[in-house]
Amino acid sequence: MPSDERGAGAAPRSGSRSPAAWLVFTQAVVEFVFGVLSPLRLVLYGLTWRRAELRRVAEALAAPAAAPPPAPVRPSAPRAGRPLTLFLSAGEASGDLHAGHLLQEIRARRASVRAVAFGGERLREAGAEIDRTIAHAAGMGLLHGWLTIPRHIGLAKRFVDLIDRERPDAVVLVDNPGFHLVLATLARRRGVPAIQYVCPQSWAWAPWRWRRMRRDLAAALAIVPFEVPYFEHYGIQVRYVGHPLGDDLTLRSIDRAEVERRRAGGPLVVLMPGSRGAEVRRNLGPMARIADAIRAEVKDARFVLAQRDRRRADQAQALLQEMGNPPALELFCGETDALLAAASLVLAKSGTGTLEVAHYGAPLVVFYRLGRRFDRWISRVLLAVPHFSMLNLLARREAVPEILAVDEADEARAARECIRLLTDPQARESQLSTLKQIRPLFDAPGAAARVAEEVLSIAERRKK
Repeated sequence: MPSDERGAGAAPRSGSRSPAAWLVFTQAVVEFVFGVLSPLRLVLYGLTWRRAELRRVAEALAAPAAAPPPAPVRPSAPRAGRPLTLFLSAGEASGDLHAGHLLQEIRARRASVRAVAFGGERLREAGAEIDRTIAHAAGMGLLHGWLTIPRHIGLAKRFVDLIDRERPDAVVLVDNPGFHLVLATLARRRGVPAIQYVCPQSWAWAPWRWRRMRRDLAAALAIVPFEVPYFEHYGIQVRYVGHPLGDDLTLRSIDRAEVERRRAGGPLVVLMPGSRGAEVRRNLGPMARIADAIRAEVKDARFVLAQRDRRRADQAQALLQEMGNPPALELFCGETDALLAAASLVLAKSGTGTLEVAHYGAPLVVFYRLGRRFDRWISRVLLAVPHFSMLNLLARREAVPEILAVDEADEARAARECIRLLTDPQARESQLSTLKQIRPLFDAPGAAARVAEEVLSIAERRKK
C-alpha cells in the first residue's frame, strides 16, 4: 500500500521500513518541489480558490462560538498502565512552555510515561529527555530558506532515527507547523500517530495545507473556537481545547508595588516590537517614530520598550543607538506583567503578546511593518480573514485598531489611533469593554489538561 494511503495510526509491515536517510531524502525532495511550485500555487489560488476560501472562513467566523469542554480535574494520583513512550517537539519558547505544561498534566494522569523531546528548559523541567534543542527553529519549514536546509534535514533525520529506536506510542507537535507538519508526514510513514497542538493558521494563509493535515494528523487540537467548523469542513479530526495562555497566566504573579510605581506620572505607553530578530528590526524604527508623534500631542507621556529576552533587548539597544538613542524611551528587559498591568496604552506587534495585553486590561493598537508594498499585496492575496489580529478575530469585528504598515502614512495613522485612545475616555472604555467580553476565550486555564486526555487516549488506544 502506498504510504499516502496508510492510516495515521497504522504500523508499516515488518521489513517494509525504508532506511531513515532515504525516507528523509525523499521527503526533502517532495518539500523542495512544492517549494519551487509555491508561486504557481499562489497564482492558482488567487485565480480560482480564494473566493470559496473567503466564504468558508466567513462561515466559520459566523458560527456560534462553542465553549471548550470542562477542564478535567487533575487526579489525586496517576493511574497505572503499561509503560508509554511519547515524543514531543516544541520549536520556540512559547511552544516549549505549552509543552511543559502538557507533559506535567500527562504525568499527573498516567504512571510510567517516558517522554523524549525536541525542546527546551520547560520540557526538561517537566521530565522530558531533551534530544535536541530547537528553540530558534520556529516558523521554519524543512526547506524554509537555503541556510536552514542542512539543519532541518538533520533534525528530520534524527526524528526518524528516534522513531525507529524508541517506537513512541504518539508524537505530539506543539505549534511551529511549518516544520512540524513535515515531522507529521514522517511519523505517519513510520506508522506513529501524530497530534498537532496549536493548529496551523491555514484559515489565514496557505489553506492548501488541509490535505496534509487530513492525511498526516491523528488529531488537530484547536485553541480558538472558529477553527473547529473550518477544519471540520475539510474532514480533519479536530478538537477544541482552549487557549494554552490560560495555563501560563495562572502561574504568574504580579509585583503590585511595581505596578503602582509604574503608574505614577504621565500616561505609560509600552512598545512591543516582537520577540524575533526580524520583527525587532522591522518594527522598532517605526514604533520609535510613532512614539515621537504621540509625545508631540501628549506631552507627559512616558515610553517603555519591552523585551523579555536578553538577546532581543541587546539587539533593540543597538538599533536605538543607531537611531541616536531617542529621548525618554526606556528599554526594559524581563517579565512584562507589571508593565502591562500599569500601561495606559500598548503598541504591539500582532501575536500572543496582544492577548496578554488584553488580559491585563490595557488599551491596545496592533501594528506590523511590512517590508514593501509588494508584501501588502501578497498579504491581501493570502489572507482569507477580515482581520490579522487574533483579538479582532475572536471579537468578530475590529475591537482594536490594526495597521499593516508600508509607509509613513500608515505610521501616522497608528499614531492617531494611539493618541485617540490616550485622550478619549469613551474610546478607551469601548475597547476595554469588548476585550473583557472575549477574555474567557484565551485566558481561562484548562487547555493542557484537555490536551493531556486527548494524547493519552490516542497513545493508549494504540498500545492495546
